[in-house]
Amino acid sequence: MLWSVTTDNGFIVQNSWGGTWGYLGFARLTYADWLANGVDAWVAVMGVPVKGASSNLLLSSTRLVGRLAPNLARGLANGATAAAAAQPRRQAQWSLQECVEHALVIGHRGLPERVTISDATVSEAVEKVVFERPSKWLASQPAKAAKRIVIYVHGGLNDLDDGIARTSILGPCFQDNGSYPIFAVWQSGLLESICDIVQGAAESVVPGRWERGILDEIREKLGDATDYLIEQLASVPGTAIWNNMKVRCTSAAAPGGAMELFINGLVRLKEQHPKLEVHAIGHSAGSIMIGDMLPVLTRRKLKLDTCALYAPACSVAFARNTYLKAIKSGTLDASSVVIDLLSDPNERADSVGPYLKSLLYLVSRSFEAHKTPILGMDAVWNAKLDKDGVFNDDKANLDVAVAKWREDWKAAGGQDPIAVQKKEVATGPGTSQQARHGCFDNWVEGISATINRMRHEKVGQSLDRPVGSLEY
Repeated sequence: MLWSVTTDNGFIVQNSWGGTWGYLGFARLTYADWLANGVDAWVAVMGVPVKGASSNLLLSSTRLVGRLAPNLARGLANGATAAAAAQPRRQAQWSLQECVEHALVIGHRGLPERVTISDATVSEAVEKVVFERPSKWLASQPAKAAKRIVIYVHGGLNDLDDGIARTSILGPCFQDNGSYPIFAVWQSGLLESICDIVQGAAESVVPGRWERGILDEIREKLGDATDYLIEQLASVPGTAIWNNMKVRCTSAAAPGGAMELFINGLVRLKEQHPKLEVHAIGHSAGSIMIGDMLPVLTRRKLKLDTCALYAPACSVAFARNTYLKAIKSGTLDASSVVIDLLSDPNERADSVGPYLKSLLYLVSRSFEAHKTPILGMDAVWNAKLDKDGVFNDDKANLDVAVAKWREDWKAAGGQDPIAVQKKEVATGPGTSQQARHGCFDNWVEGISATINRMRHEKVGQSLDRPVGSLEY
């Protein structure tokens, strides 16, 4: 048992094992050490002044205070969250403060936002994220070590909490393997809105809450019929949300937008380190933001050394106008673009609330013009699926846009995507989850392979720090 009293620097701890422990049975446990590693304790305190590091999160922000206030009332400091309090801290997991230091927070109209009180302005906050901190880290690396920056853009329908959770787990994976990561963290949180829209559409067909059991029964008895109705009923509100998200991507690459400011930082980092490598990873709608960023890179005479797209949610037409153009301009090498996606059976086994297919199917058939070819769908690439008429009501003919895309992508030197065929993907030692649209940033094998490619290594080669658990 430990007994302690408080000081301005930490706890003075007396151990009941006797005087042979610590200094005559006493030791000092700093508050920073306790916050990082403590699990449980009963503490009585009489208003002692506390000296120590505290989170500089902007708690007055409406998007954070609502979530953190209950935990602060429970005495959890330094930005601790309910999730963090509910489970032990992972050794390789970044703190909330570290996550914020690597986060380029993208708000309304693609503009950057700040979530710290130590920065007087948004410009000051962005400057630290896109230039000052990466510059300091790059300078600290061994002279002969490769210098790498990676920009990671997660799905555009997720909120700040989801983005920070990803950053806390993925950040160490990249940095400990030689790449400084910057995470484009969206503020939209629109996925919940889309699920509500789909749920409302389903309830207008059959009143009552649709639970998993009834969904399986509907899938078995009605097949695609209910999905057709949901697609039609969800189209108007869903399209508005989807278009709003795409406008954010375009605006982020415009002058003053978050991604344009990121590129400005890259230009200056490249001046400091002429051999600096730049890598990009985009999950789902992250492919749209990266695509909108490519013309800016071309104008600034920068190139991407690798580009990894996980289940890209952009249309084939968009990819033609951005990714193919970037390849032709030299901003991208086609051989460096790797696309991971779900097999069509896995797409059809996925769901968005009561909608019994993946998000990409919903986008293709409801939020875009009906049956728009989406780059991350297996049917765009897999000739064996042509007869299914995924993008064309005339099943006897392949969609013209898809046929042209395959031809042009091959001519540009692009490689076929990697389709996840297994029903589950490993997310850590002894853990797995269903292979579905959101699984790619939890997929140990996929993230490891991406890091291998960034390091110009053979996929499967051992990393400096192997990717462990990606559960969050």
